[in-house]
Amino acid sequence: ECMLQMDPGAIVTIGMREQTGPGSGYYIRLWPAQKEIELGGPGMRFPQKCEFDASQPIKVQAFVDDSIIECFVNDAYAFTCRAYDHRTGKLGLSVTGGTFALLGLKVKVSDPMPSPFTIIHAKTDALGGNATFAGQLTAALADRVYV
Repeated sequence: ECMLQMDPGAIVTIGMREQTGPGSGYYIRLWPAQKEIELGGPGMRFPQKCEFDASQPIKVQAFVDDSIIECFVNDAYAFTCRAYDHRTGKLGLSVTGGTFALLGLKVKVSDPMPSPFTIIHAKTDALGGNATFAGQLTAALADRVYV
């Protein structure tokens, strides 16, 4: 689960099962200027026109279980796809064309915990994009929480 707030002109991408960096796995991309949310990955793109207010906090939930990825945005939009190409990888956040604030991030993983356990990397673009962290970052395995 991710809570974020973003500039109306920014494009925020949450990467799942990334291999070598942004765009190398599966992703959900929020693009308020185009009123679009896109779920994608190797050889696939599923864009959908969506009305959401980038000036308000945005809740993104992503469930990655074996070969299925399900994403929900603001409890109003749902996306799902099969994820056969990459069964493991990293979680990443990136922004282009503006800034975003990460208000909160919760990550839960199931046994066995991958080694090394890389939770997150942040990337900004050459256009001066900026990501800030303003909340609690947690990752949980069973009943243990790592901060």
